[in-house]
Amino acid sequence: MKFVTLLLAILLPWMAFSQDSALEVIEETTKENLVKDPKPVLSNLLGLGLRVGLPHPLSLSANYYDSTRNWSAEVLLGSATLSYQSTDVKIDNYEINFRWHPQQQAFYLGLGYGQQNIEIKESDVISGQTVNGVLEVESQYLKPTIGWLWMKKNSSFFWGFELGWQFPSNDKSEFTTSQDFSGDPDYDKLVKDIDDIGDQLGKTSVPNIGLIKLGWFF
Repeated sequence: MKFVTLLLAILLPWMAFSQDSALEVIEETTKENLVKDPKPVLSNLLGLGLRVGLPHPLSLSANYYDSTRNWSAEVLLGSATLSYQSTDVKIDNYEINFRWHPQQQAFYLGLGYGQQNIEIKESDVISGQTVNGVLEVESQYLKPTIGWLWMKKNSSFFWGFELGWQFPSNDKSEFTTSQDFSGDPDYDKLVKDIDDIGDQLGKTSVPNIGLIKLGWFF
């Protein structure tokens, strides 16, 4: 009996010490694994997309998304022709946009620079003759925006939406006509109508809205 008591007195402290040592080893191993397994490294993304909006109805885009997911950029090339009654409007534009994503979120604040070329054609019958008037407007613009850019989980597909305001500058315009009937009320009205469209689209600050943005990162 004394032998058993002596044996227990020796084994119990040793077992307790062994258990504490095992727990320390497990804790140290866990810490090492945590250090060895950091967050996955994200890569830079390049993509192509399509933007539908106003005042530039249709644009193709090339997109860049930084590996930190704090910054992204976009280059837009757009071209569209709109017709209404006797008036045709063609709009060509390009833009460069830089965007900051606070806390790597879909929401972003952006700033863009662009140039647009607008051609307005309108015709009317004046003094029995068909008169064609053409106004070409060229302007540069700055475009502050807010927007959202989402990516589907485990996929490279992205979509977005943005609201901005377009501030034109350095505008140039040139008006040509097939026949000059200056002083005729109908001719003067034709010229004024064309000028008004050119002022609204190319020389005046207007909303710039991306109704939908779709694309794919590679």
